[in-house]
Amino acid sequence: MKKQLLRLIAALVMLAILGSVLVFASDTQTGTSSEVWLSDSFESYTAGEALPAGGRYQTPAGTVINSGDETHGKVLEGKTGSTMYLNVGKADKTIEFSYQFRSGSNFGGWGGLYVKAYYGGKDVEIYNIFSPTLSGGAMRISGPGSESGGLQQISQSWENDTWYKAKLQLSGSTLSVKTWKESEQEPARWNLAGTSTVVTPVDENSQIQIIFDQSNVKADAGAGTIWMDNLQISLPQQTGVYLNDGYDAYPAGTALPASGMYEKAAGTVVASGDPEHGNVLEAKSGSELLLPVGRADKQIEFDFLYKDGDNFGGWGGMFVKAFRGADADEIYAIYSPSLDGGQLRISGPSGEEAGGITKLGYSFQNNVWYKTKLLLQGQTLSVKLWKQSDPEPSDWTATGTSSIMTPEDTGSFVQILVDAGNGSADYTAWLDNLKITFPQDAETFAIEASCDAEIGKVTGAGTYKSGDEVTLTASINAGYQASYSFSGWRKNGTIVSQENPYTFTPTADGRYTAEFRVSGEPGYTYFTDDFESYTPGAAAKDSMPANYISFSELGEYRIAQERGNESNQVFTGHTSSVSNSNLFYLDCEIIDKEVSFDFRYDQAFAKWGGLFVKLHCQKSESRPVGDQYYFSINPNYSSHLIISCNEKNLSFGTYPFQKDAWYRVKSQLVSGELRIKVWPRGEQEPTQWTLSQTISGFTPVAEDSWFGMEFWNHPDGQTVNIEIDNLVMKTWRKLPEKESFTVTAVSADETKGTVTGGGSYLSGNFAKLTATPKAGFRFTGWKDETGTVVSTSAVYSFAVHASCTLTAEFEQIPVVIRSFMAEGLTQTARIDETTKTVRLRFASDADLANVYPYFYLDTGVETDEKPYQRMDLSSGTATIGTGTEQWTIYAEKNTVMQTFYVSGETGRDDNDGLSRKTAFQTLERAQQAVRELDSSWTGDVVVEIACGEYVLDETLAFTVEDSAPEGYAVIWQGTGNANDVMLSSGRRLNGAWTQSADVTGLAEGLTAWEYDATGLPYSRDLYVDGALAKLAIYVLDEKAVGTWALTHLAQMDRNADGYYVKDELANMYQWRNPSDIEFVYEVGWTYSILPVTKIEQGGDGSQVTMKADAFWCAQKKPGVQIDDPNFIQNCFEGLDSAGEWYFDRAAQKIYYITDGADPNTMELIMPTLDQLVTVNGTPAQDGAAAQKVHGLTFKGLSFAYTSYLRPHTYGQVEAQASYILDLDSMNWDYFHKHDYYLKTDGGVTASYTDSMRVSGCIFTNMSGSGIDFEEGCTNSQFVGNTVQNMCGNGITVGGVAVRDAQPYSEWTYVKGVLTKAGADPDRVTQYTLVLSNRFHGIGLRYTGSVGIFAGYVSDITIAHNIISDASYSGISAGWGWGYWDGREAGVRNDQSAYGPAEAYRVFDTLSIQQRYVIENNDISTVCQRLADGGAVYTLSNMPGSKLNGNYMHDAPVKFGGVYFDEATGGFDEISNNITYRVNTDYFYHLVGGLTDRQEAMQALWDSGNYLGVAPEDPRADETYRAVVANAGTLDAMTPPTAAAAYRHDWSDWTLTQAATCTAEGSESRSCPKCGTEQTRVVAKTPHTEEIIPAVPATTTSTGLTEGVRCSVCKTILVEQQVTPKLKRPDISSVISAVTRPKLPFTDVSDTKSYYDAVRYVYEKGLMNGVSEDRFAPDAALTRAMVVTTLYRIEKEPSVSQTGTFLDVQSGTWYTRAVEWAAENGIVLGYGSGRFGPQDPVTREQLAAIMSRYAAFKGYACDKRAALDGILDGAKTSAYAQDAVKWALAYTILDTDGAYLRPRENATRAEVAMALYAFLEKAAK
Repeated sequence: MKKQLLRLIAALVMLAILGSVLVFASDTQTGTSSEVWLSDSFESYTAGEALPAGGRYQTPAGTVINSGDETHGKVLEGKTGSTMYLNVGKADKTIEFSYQFRSGSNFGGWGGLYVKAYYGGKDVEIYNIFSPTLSGGAMRISGPGSESGGLQQISQSWENDTWYKAKLQLSGSTLSVKTWKESEQEPARWNLAGTSTVVTPVDENSQIQIIFDQSNVKADAGAGTIWMDNLQISLPQQTGVYLNDGYDAYPAGTALPASGMYEKAAGTVVASGDPEHGNVLEAKSGSELLLPVGRADKQIEFDFLYKDGDNFGGWGGMFVKAFRGADADEIYAIYSPSLDGGQLRISGPSGEEAGGITKLGYSFQNNVWYKTKLLLQGQTLSVKLWKQSDPEPSDWTATGTSSIMTPEDTGSFVQILVDAGNGSADYTAWLDNLKITFPQDAETFAIEASCDAEIGKVTGAGTYKSGDEVTLTASINAGYQASYSFSGWRKNGTIVSQENPYTFTPTADGRYTAEFRVSGEPGYTYFTDDFESYTPGAAAKDSMPANYISFSELGEYRIAQERGNESNQVFTGHTSSVSNSNLFYLDCEIIDKEVSFDFRYDQAFAKWGGLFVKLHCQKSESRPVGDQYYFSINPNYSSHLIISCNEKNLSFGTYPFQKDAWYRVKSQLVSGELRIKVWPRGEQEPTQWTLSQTISGFTPVAEDSWFGMEFWNHPDGQTVNIEIDNLVMKTWRKLPEKESFTVTAVSADETKGTVTGGGSYLSGNFAKLTATPKAGFRFTGWKDETGTVVSTSAVYSFAVHASCTLTAEFEQIPVVIRSFMAEGLTQTARIDETTKTVRLRFASDADLANVYPYFYLDTGVETDEKPYQRMDLSSGTATIGTGTEQWTIYAEKNTVMQTFYVSGETGRDDNDGLSRKTAFQTLERAQQAVRELDSSWTGDVVVEIACGEYVLDETLAFTVEDSAPEGYAVIWQGTGNANDVMLSSGRRLNGAWTQSADVTGLAEGLTAWEYDATGLPYSRDLYVDGALAKLAIYVLDEKAVGTWALTHLAQMDRNADGYYVKDELANMYQWRNPSDIEFVYEVGWTYSILPVTKIEQGGDGSQVTMKADAFWCAQKKPGVQIDDPNFIQNCFEGLDSAGEWYFDRAAQKIYYITDGADPNTMELIMPTLDQLVTVNGTPAQDGAAAQKVHGLTFKGLSFAYTSYLRPHTYGQVEAQASYILDLDSMNWDYFHKHDYYLKTDGGVTASYTDSMRVSGCIFTNMSGSGIDFEEGCTNSQFVGNTVQNMCGNGITVGGVAVRDAQPYSEWTYVKGVLTKAGADPDRVTQYTLVLSNRFHGIGLRYTGSVGIFAGYVSDITIAHNIISDASYSGISAGWGWGYWDGREAGVRNDQSAYGPAEAYRVFDTLSIQQRYVIENNDISTVCQRLADGGAVYTLSNMPGSKLNGNYMHDAPVKFGGVYFDEATGGFDEISNNITYRVNTDYFYHLVGGLTDRQEAMQALWDSGNYLGVAPEDPRADETYRAVVANAGTLDAMTPPTAAAAYRHDWSDWTLTQAATCTAEGSESRSCPKCGTEQTRVVAKTPHTEEIIPAVPATTTSTGLTEGVRCSVCKTILVEQQVTPKLKRPDISSVISAVTRPKLPFTDVSDTKSYYDAVRYVYEKGLMNGVSEDRFAPDAALTRAMVVTTLYRIEKEPSVSQTGTFLDVQSGTWYTRAVEWAAENGIVLGYGSGRFGPQDPVTREQLAAIMSRYAAFKGYACDKRAALDGILDGAKTSAYAQDAVKWALAYTILDTDGAYLRPRENATRAEVAMALYAFLEKAAK
């Protein structure tokens, strides 16, 4: 410049308060632009050398420069432990790089690439993990400490040797991450983002740390290697306020310091200013302010004035350099009062300086405040200048653009100078409110444009500022202009314009795709196949062109002659019962295509069955089978043609398909439209498309896409054969040819195993090889040509990228016994693999010469000894295997240490119980005796129970106190057949039923009866003559068997509280006992019962309020939510059919409907207990180990008549298999359940037991389930039992909580919340033997029940059972739907669907489910009510399981046969199973992407089973017949046949004392099974009567009547009576006429309480003695004698009926008496036509007979006594309760202290007292 510029700047300010007046850009940052802090492609380094430390890299330890590859050149290589630190010094940043995981790496656990975007020291970090192994491949954002478990995590897979790009952006505490293949476009969205609540990043000490980690690497792995390239780190540029200084904070008179924002502040001082501005910055000539701003673009604002007397000259004034850089690069404004009379000028450097860029005259006034604003944008400086007193002008005062220099951020300053310009040096300028800001960066938008590069190109993409216009242009390449035309621009999946060019103003980033429409026919034939070139036979991968990717095995595809045309070959297949598995696929990586083919079919399809043509299939993260656009041909559906996207139907059409007719089909997927046309083959192709539809649902991509065809029929349908011919695939453009490779599979030794698979494959397609070992061998691995093992999976699938030969290796399987189970074991078998020994200990009742064990051998092992066959261990040893593989079995047997006896009939609890004659009376007393034994056991303890019914008032509870020491047994056994000893809770309701007038409107022929239920406990279960009675039911919608659909009723409207009912249900508010009513639902595979709480009138109907929790839950339970009920039950208003009953609690009555029969002649039993027996050890708790009940055995017993009240009190919301949702423990926030299952109670229930055995028993008539082995049960044996007539399951084994699946894990769930509760291995249920049992009549009420259920168990054998007549499945094995199988088994890809992250866990370890052996069972007539089950139904992974030799038939409801449901896998054997007359032979339900399990199970199923083969079928070969013969129960373990219960096997009566005409005799009999003895009196022999002639009376003398005497003993039988002279006395009865002077009996003392009664009946001639001098007061009296006595009182009237009872023969001395009593209702008999004339009369029978006699006489006997205070009053039979109360009231019966003894025999003395009391009291 020509002139010298003087600079004036302000004086000193205080540093301590500088921060309060300066606002830093980092505090108000709002911009989005960034600066590159590091950009390194590593090309400048030497390959092979380490990355040097220095510069940006602080410590690059372990990294090396690698020469890389052709794509990237040099790269940075890191191995295990390699680490880099970069001192960025800024918290917010963006990190970008390319990377790849190198082949040969073997990461384990948490291995991978760690990028710590912020590292501020130990435990102060936010980072991302790229891990190929974590959770099967994952990206995870983590923080320190509590956040190290992951802020966010998603699944991610990587391919080795493939370049990926990564971008990480840290903003505040939030880290966002995305990664993508380098060959693909960057995704618009971040993959995941996580925010730390622990760390707040700050700039100070901020570092980036990159770790090449191989955490938890496998021990045998080599070094893991990661390549990195193009590392770039960007820091966001600051925007906002840089400086805002009003100078009021500085003391006047101090200099402004040259620090902080002011690099130079020369010649300036803070002055006091004026009142309006306060302190100001005062500058004089030569003052200078220099501020190191560091940004080019900026805005500068300040106020200024020139003081009075100032004398500027020439260029004098203030110079504001908005940009001053190096080498005099600058652009500035001059505010000069003197230049050319006053001027505002904008100037630049050098040549722009002298004349200025812009000049504008401006007159400045002294002592006037001005305001100015300067805006620098690029090379343009704009200035505003106005008086402070005026408003700010809207336009810039002056604007100038430099053409010489371009301001840059680097080295950028703001400079303010004051220069006198040749004027006076004595002048002053004031500045105030200096503010420098960075303007917000102009918003820019990234506009991307693309198209199919083969067809065309696009222009116009780029970065645009807000307000700019964008013009995109698409053009079509030469060669495609005839077949394609432009169709539109698509943005984010939506067409936004059809204009070309397309001009618009962007408001956001956008990705635009130019789409081209096909305008002609396809010109390229991609693939064609007429199937003529093949040899007829199986259509397998190795014999077909490489274009065929795969064939599923179920379709049984073949190349065969066309039916009816031997000159033509076609492709044939058939429908399968397994959905989505009978497919074949073709490689076709293109979207637009045309496919045509011929087809025909030979049988009618089911409704949804048909041909499914997958025109486009591609990979999908959410769908294991991929995303698909397809059309289906469904000849028997209302719409014969359907276009679909995945499960969604898009369009429907019709066509008149006929079986056995050939059709031609042409289909096109082109330009987003799918279209089809069909016509008869041989006819002219129609011009119009039959059906077309614009596709929607997902965006198709060409890469890795394929074409497929599926033949499918509904499992309810039949097999349909389909023929395909002339398959042609065309495209509009030519696909690049893929290289073809050959895969060859060979067996290393074909004597050990065989292989299948291999053939020609296009590059990238998958090959599938299968190795099958022969008997005695196992597969060990596949080796490549170098001998390297590439896989240990017998079924090996891999992508083919080169030709290869793989060899399958096999080895001999050693004999290893994994488990050993047998009936009678008192401890788990001791197995020692080292010594090859098994040591067994048996109970004292075991027959070691005839042991039928199960022992588990690995699949393929063959030995001469077989499971379930007889093993002779009588010598103490036996062997399995031979030679070096021989195992020795050692056996020992216990002796009996003590036997206790129980007899309910003859025992007494004050006996010692040590003999049959001194037996205990009750089971509880025997239990006490066992408990009282000391601990020094030397053998087993036996409790022998005599024949009889043992009615339990309380559940018989066994605990650890009832346990034997380990190795011994307590054997509770019946004395005969299981029918002879019954444990029951049944109350008999016999003998007091009367016809009821309460029930009206019954159909003709039906009769309603009622029973007084006063005092009876409430029950919802009743059995009549051994069969379950039906609760009164109101039928709403009784679906057909197996119907799935929900019920929707017009008369019911469901609402939040229940239902509003109307029409015929409108008056429900008037129904009786509404809180006892239950709604019943059958949905899918479940049966639920929901209780009603109240019913109220509302409008024209009734509001039914349901039990809230149960109702809500039933509407939400997964898969089978309810709608309206099928039935209303337990309602009085439903009584309308024979066999229905109802307990009216309010009225205390029980109602029963018959078809006219009298229930008094039936046996009606009402159970009172939910459980008869419980056996419960103690689980581990508070650090103490579990205590188990050892060695408890139940043998030869019947368990019958249990109740089940839970459905009424809580509701029965079934999940599956009679398991219900536990409403009390449920967490309603997490409805997808974990531990919310309860079992339907078992009549016998066990937990925490060891070696518990149940054999030869009968379980019958139970209102819940039969028996339940819950958690913690080991070595349980359920052998040779009969289970029948169950409302619930037959047998249940194992728990169903997550804790039961993963007992070794520290994690479990408490009310749905993941909790670290510690491991609990004692709860494992294992080594369970369910052998040779019969199950029949399962699920009589709860129709979701199964015969045998096995939940979470280990080592269970279910073999040789017969299962029939089950409402749902026969055998249900496994639980959990695969969710808790453990990571090693493979994780469902939809695992997170089970609930939020805090509500589910992927366990690292396998579940305990293993070795389920299901063999040789005969299963029929299952799924009798519900569907979606089978003869055998399974769930989840079960390693080592076997399914062999099962005979499954006659189950027409789906699926009927074998149903492998969700995530089933792990089986080692599935062979020789037979299915016929079932709905579906085999069904596999694929879920969660676990295709490997399905394929493995399918391969086993195909290994040799008989599907749909009936016995008469020609395919039923010798093996088939052997399977049938072997299935079912073992001959040596035949279950008992249920018959009439609790009966003695009496011997014949033996005479012990002969009777005479003067003395009674006696005879006895015994039960050889239990030793019970009976004695009875033999009546005196009849006298030999002779007549004593009568002496007629005369008028002078008296006469004598005719008499009778015995001609043998001369006993007067009928005394002669004196007749008066000429007059006969008026004798009203024999009783009053006969008198005797005194008692002749020596055994009746006058001190006895019964003396008067005996004297009375003797004197009245009602009873005689048993001899002349003995009355035998303690002897029993027969039922016939009692009836004969009453008959004689009635003067022996004539009778009209005969033959009433089968055991009352004509002509006996009591015949007429019994017939008379029956005719008048005085006796009813036992039922079944029996009276029992010689049976001793019991006390309650005597009361019943006397009460009915009183009623016959018409006596008003209305008094009743109570039974409450009598200890054994409850033991009174139901039929006799009222009679006993009557007899007690009239002292006809009395009590023995506090005991009534109702079922004991009445003595002769007691009968005498009863007659005496009756005749002298009741009769009067």
